[in-house]
Amino acid sequence: MAAEKLFKRGQVGETPQGEKLLINDKGTAYLVSDPVIAIWSSFVGNTTEEVVQEVAAVIGRDPSEVREPIEQIVLQLKEAELLSTSE
Repeated sequence: MAAEKLFKRGQVGETPQGEKLLINDKGTAYLVSDPVIAIWSSFVGNTTEEVVQEVAAVIGRDPSEVREPIEQIVLQLKEAELLSTSE
């Protein structure tokens, strides 16, 4: 994956039942888990690889074990307009 710096977009919300949402700037909401919110929150001008390294260190895993799942999450967040290359 390219070493582009990414920035989170949108905001965190929740359903009336307390389920977590990420809401993009257009108002589209996506039901997400706490780990996805944690990954999304890490993007404040970081590259995907920097976030992979950070997550791996926090959970005590080898970066190679978390790289592919995080890259998939990043792709989905970009498609949902929840990550972008500009601040």
